[in-house]
Amino acid sequence: MTAESVLRLADLAFDYGSRPLLRDLDLSVGRGEVVCILGPSGSGKSTLLRLIAGLERPSRGRIEIAGRCVADARSSEPAERRGVGMVFQDDALFPHLSVIDNVGFGLIGLPRRERRPRALEALDRLGLSDRADDWPHRLSGGEQQRVAVARALAPRPGLILMDEPFSRLDSQLRYRVRDDALSALRASGASVIFVTHDAEEAMASADSLVLMANGRILQFGTPEDCYRRPVSVEAGQLLGPLNVMPVDVMNESARTPFGTLDLPGVASGPARLVFRPEALRAAADGVAASVVGRQFGGACMRLEVEAGGFRARMAVQGRNGGDGDTIRVRLEAGEVEVLPG
Repeated sequence: MTAESVLRLADLAFDYGSRPLLRDLDLSVGRGEVVCILGPSGSGKSTLLRLIAGLERPSRGRIEIAGRCVADARSSEPAERRGVGMVFQDDALFPHLSVIDNVGFGLIGLPRRERRPRALEALDRLGLSDRADDWPHRLSGGEQQRVAVARALAPRPGLILMDEPFSRLDSQLRYRVRDDALSALRASGASVIFVTHDAEEAMASADSLVLMANGRILQFGTPEDCYRRPVSVEAGQLLGPLNVMPVDVMNESARTPFGTLDLPGVASGPARLVFRPEALRAAADGVAASVVGRQFGGACMRLEVEAGGFRARMAVQGRNGGDGDTIRVRLEAGEVEVLPG
């Protein structure tokens, strides 16, 4: 682990009774990095956060925070001693405490004269210092969630965990609160790990993605790498529509319904070409394809096209192609990833 790493998981596993929930997790999170864990329900996302926070003990492996082992199969440091902040889907504010007392709740270890200034500083980061003496029930849902983030920030932890913190907000408010909260968290210098099931939110917010399924990490990398260069079909589909085309590679090329693709360095044999809808382009020099489905997508038109018996999804600008029309389509080789057959 480098000196700049805040969190490291090594060969981490967790069993619930006799049922394995997490397996073979290795992960390193850098200082100030925002990492998003994305996966379907039941993939182990929230369980992983609970292990890092100290609410569960691993069955195998190690958890290190700031270079210190805080948990392994034999021992687990209590949650309150790990220096980790948490924000939950339900903000869980205390209704009988004012906003500033909610934020200052985790500052009991500080002298009383220092608590209010520290809590006000955290509220100011979220633009809520003027609501310090209000009661939680007088705040909007978005403001309540900002207070929850301020409460996690106030003790100045090196690591903050968030479990789907914005999912109960409506979409327009969600984007604004999410952006404001992440801006404040980045400014604090803390590392952030947050769980979501929303691929768009994950790609828009994170420096790195952890793609999970069935208790395992499928892929870890930048949002662009994970989106454009999936290591498996399962990983790629977590981030949106993916075309999967079986081919036979011969002499570093493959014949496809959309033309022959050069595949330098790819060994001969069965393979799968995976590509996003936008890798298919309407082009005058392309292959003729029939439009068999059409859906309005706002900024683009989502088409399903068929060529040579293969159906693929594509995204085009404008109003190109109605059902039954024939259009010319080109597959961009530079946007195709090759996986084993």
